[in-house]
Amino acid sequence: LSVYDFQKRSSLIEVSEAGAQKLGRIASVLAHGEGLQAHARAAQMRLE
Repeated sequence: LSVYDFQKRSSLIEVSEAGAQKLGRIASVLAHGEGLQAHARAAQMRLE
């Protein structure tokens, strides 16, 4: 065991508006492919 077994780690990621538009479309396609309809819809809503 190590200290990492007892810690929760989180990442904060920033993306530009243009990057968000591109990544949102990709995330939506991937989510649909994995059967994660709510995740796909959330990505699509961020594009609107």
